[in-house]
Amino acid sequence: MINVSELESSVKKGLKAAYFIKGDDLYLVDYAKSVLKSLVTDGADEEFAVEVFEDFSEPDEILAVLDTPSFFSELKLVLVKEASKANDKLIERLGAYLSDPNPSSVLAVVVSDDSFKSLYKAGEQVVCNHPDAPEASRFVVSEALKNGFEITPTAVRLLVEYTARDLARANSELQKLYAFSENKKITDADVKALVAPDTEFQIYELTNALSRGDNKKVLAVYNALLARGEKGATLLSLLENQYRRVFHTALNQGKRDEEIAAYFGVKPYSVKVARDVAARYTQQSLKKIVDMLTELEYSFKSGKMTDTEAVDYAVSYLIKKEKN
Repeated sequence: MINVSELESSVKKGLKAAYFIKGDDLYLVDYAKSVLKSLVTDGADEEFAVEVFEDFSEPDEILAVLDTPSFFSELKLVLVKEASKANDKLIERLGAYLSDPNPSSVLAVVVSDDSFKSLYKAGEQVVCNHPDAPEASRFVVSEALKNGFEITPTAVRLLVEYTARDLARANSELQKLYAFSENKKITDADVKALVAPDTEFQIYELTNALSRGDNKKVLAVYNALLARGEKGATLLSLLENQYRRVFHTALNQGKRDEEIAAYFGVKPYSVKVARDVAARYTQQSLKKIVDMLTELEYSFKSGKMTDTEAVDYAVSYLIKKEKN
């Protein structure tokens, strides 16, 4: 298993018969595909050196292409753009091929679940998850400079936070900022004016404000989420997940951020945020909050109240509730 940042150097050391590209950052997924196309074709015409399939709906054809020698280039890339829920027969057939692969063919598969996991050892898994904040910040600065723009450190931090380190979205928001910024300089004011914060980031802001007793900020963030059309059920679930993480962090103060992050399947930065919030509550009050949010979720799912009523009650309760 390698990170996408290691892919280019890994391929230069020696190609694998197959690459399984997996992760939640679409920009990095596209980057992995472009690296493989570039290095495998090595200047050859893509029309002849790359075969693209949308999925595995035609496995016979894909396997036939893989087995066919490359006539117009030294190597051939066979790219499957989306793959999931592979059945046992497909895994068996791909496994048989990869046990004795065509040396002139390279298979690249973008996978969205673990159904291909048993095949990873026959090739290489390429991880394309959202990067951490420093790496995402470097990406933003680099892209801005490549396009002839300066971006202030505060603007970089805000853009990374607002986009939750999603490079595809960060790149898209940068295009908007290029169009509206003055004097080729992007400031924090530009980001605040033009970029809508990611819902997860706003939930962090909401819980931070609640823990500090900053009711004005609480209402501003909550109303902004509602104005964006976020559903009550979504907001309640995100609040419950966040407070559950905060409670778990408070109970495990001796554990490293990385350990807790692995338990929840999040980045260590999320645990750092949870620690900051947890420091303003007692463990007893956090347990009451988690129990309350769980009960509210049950109430709207069982029809006792609407999801909007449930999340309104939750925010009102958290505003009034003493932290200690």
